[in-house]
Amino acid sequence: TVISRCQRHDFRRVPVGIIVDTLAKLAEAEGIQAPEEVFEFIAIKSRGGMRDAQSMLDRLISFGGKTLEINQAQQIFGVVDTSFYFRLSEAILGANPELSFEILDEAFQQSIDVRVFAADFVTHFRNLYLLSTVPSERQSGGSKLSRLLEVTKRDFQALAKQVQGAESFDLHRLFEIAERTAQAALTSNFPRFVFEAGV
Repeated sequence: TVISRCQRHDFRRVPVGIIVDTLAKLAEAEGIQAPEEVFEFIAIKSRGGMRDAQSMLDRLISFGGKTLEINQAQQIFGVVDTSFYFRLSEAILGANPELSFEILDEAFQQSIDVRVFAADFVTHFRNLYLLSTVPSERQSGGSKLSRLLEVTKRDFQALAKQVQGAESFDLHRLFEIAERTAQAALTSNFPRFVFEAGV
């Protein structure tokens, strides 16, 4: 009886492209100047939540004023640039632990949010693994898969380049290690040490 009188609403994540367009229109209406990469950054970090994306934009505007830059967004939300993860995975795939530790040190010298860092760390290796399983997408520019991965065109190209020559089995194993490392880091009093050991 109760169920028959209820309405059910299934909420789905809003696609990155729609969030980017919406944020760009909001910024234009407010006279805010910002490159598209700022809106892409917010759209990806909001993980499909339009309200979260708008809140992030408001927070960024309160900090940056009428002109927004990507480095401001990264600093405010405690994240490192995506190029960091590409350098790290390149060092790992190249079996270079010394360089890996130096790259990790760069991240932890900044005021990063460990939860965001852990999520981005796992996401990067997940993206590498998924892309390695679909060679046709790498060759076609990945219009379908790039939407699934929720990455910029620039990052998709970087992923495709890094996947070349790597075995899908190895990338799957790296993803599993990354996931275990992130889980352990989030429950540890020494997250940096956990990431170093995992790497």
